Amino acid sequence: MLLLSVDHVSQSFGENDIFSGVSFQVQKGEKVALVGPNGVGKSSLLRIIAGIDRAGTGQVKIKPGTVCRLMTQQFSSGRNLTVGQWLQEAHLSGSGHRSADEALKQFAFRQLKEQPLGNLSSGERTRLQLAGLWLAEAELLLLDEPTNHLDIENLQWLQAYINDSPDTVIMVSHDRYFLDRTVGRVLELSQHGITAYPGNYSDFYQARLKKLAQDTRLYFDQEKQARKLQEAIEEQKQWAGQAHRKAAQKAADLGLKKGGKVFFRGKAKKLESRVKNNIKRLERLQEERIARPRKARGIDLSFTAGRRSNNCIVWGEDLSKSFPGKTLFTNSAISLSHGRKAALTGPNGSGKTTLLRIIAGLEPLDEGSLWLSPSLKVGYLEQEMKALNQERTVLQEAGAFCTDRQRVRNLLADLLFTGDSVYKPCRVLSMGERLRVALAKLLLGSSDLILLDEPSNYMDADSRHKLEQALTAFGGSLIVVSHDRYLLERVADQVWIIENRKIMIHPQSYAEYQLDRSSLRWHAIAERRMELEMKKDRLLSELSLIDRRCKEVEYLKVEAEFLAVVEQLRNMGQ
Repeated sequence: MLLLSVDHVSQSFGENDIFSGVSFQVQKGEKVALVGPNGVGKSSLLRIIAGIDRAGTGQVKIKPGTVCRLMTQQFSSGRNLTVGQWLQEAHLSGSGHRSADEALKQFAFRQLKEQPLGNLSSGERTRLQLAGLWLAEAELLLLDEPTNHLDIENLQWLQAYINDSPDTVIMVSHDRYFLDRTVGRVLELSQHGITAYPGNYSDFYQARLKKLAQDTRLYFDQEKQARKLQEAIEEQKQWAGQAHRKAAQKAADLGLKKGGKVFFRGKAKKLESRVKNNIKRLERLQEERIARPRKARGIDLSFTAGRRSNNCIVWGEDLSKSFPGKTLFTNSAISLSHGRKAALTGPNGSGKTTLLRIIAGLEPLDEGSLWLSPSLKVGYLEQEMKALNQERTVLQEAGAFCTDRQRVRNLLADLLFTGDSVYKPCRVLSMGERLRVALAKLLLGSSDLILLDEPSNYMDADSRHKLEQALTAFGGSLIVVSHDRYLLERVADQVWIIENRKIMIHPQSYAEYQLDRSSLRWHAIAERRMELEMKKDRLLSELSLIDRRCKEVEYLKVEAEFLAVVEQLRNMGQ
């Protein structure tokens, strides 16, 4: 059953066209993703569908009697209300068929009924807004970045809620993992309209790659046709000119009088007619020609490889950290070898950012010892963003630690800074652009270990793909805090988990960690693995410091112990 029809809608602000020619339909019960680059107008289109803003042209038709509600990224908690009071107000403004008490139960707010709105976490605020839509009995839900700032637990809850809901959902989200598991169709918004793709986000991405290949072939075919037509036009122009000039001479040579001259000039005019026809064909071809597709290329960061040997670079034991009224972690251990890339996960407020700051030397430990390799150079993305010189251009700032100008230009292009955009001053950049400049500085610099706290925030899908490529290509080590599970699956080769006031290490990929986590033996296995991993790193460091020529007995003893630990890890399925 058709629920929503959008017909030739456009929007502009002042003299700037945001988008135009947007047409699509949505059936009852569909789950649809609305994607597109930052600034293309996705939020504006949702506001038009919700009836909050008026379209410049076109019309939106919603099935009569359908309740449509928009959930935005902003949630006002200015008034001093509790969760229970807010839900009661939402109940009174709705149809009245569903009660606030039912919402407390349905959305797991019974324990938080007296909690002030200002004390809610990001995940709790998202749940509360959805509870408000449920009380309004909304059948068409418009969700604008519902996954922003949610931890993994709340993301899984939201995913299950949307999948189980009979309502129609149109959502804007840059969380590709989430979209893969919730939507059945993707609408890609551009300045000149909208394109629909069946399937989830991965299906859309593969279809777009296929279309890019087709467009590339078409572009070169059109180039070839245009070149042949241009050559034919030039050649025929020469022939026609020569025919006109030699018409009288040819008539005289054949002994023909005036009629002969007219005959040969008529042949010349036929050649001119062919020229005109080919010019028209070329003009039509030029009107139909597509712009040259931008070919994606891999990011070359080979210059970051081999900066140090495969030794332990970070080692910590008995780590404890707390703030007044809250303990983050106690008696915990960590270790990281060069070249390893760790995903740092845990619920919101568990201490992920604090641990990054401790490793960066910006926050002290309460107890325990943390050792960093003396020659280790640590880069912290958040610190680098704050240190950007606002008056310098993108090119100047990115090249601050690299004298190879071509290498700087290549990496900036890989991170979507092309053409004149490299000359923009940093003060006019968006948050996503600033983040990419800071990342370029770290990758071009001499950092062996880069710490990243939510690096994909403020980035659209294309920027996130480039971020993944850069982090995968980086030859050093990473510790990444992110709720972007798609990114973690592609970048991380081990997982650090802060849970129940402990830091645990899973020595395999994020996907394997997710599989193991479903096992009842997860915690016992994780702790044993962590002990063995720590021991392996310690023994490897000891081996690197022993001169085998002088201390062969000691070397062989440590080596035997190291190989025994490796074998134990292998038997555990590492």
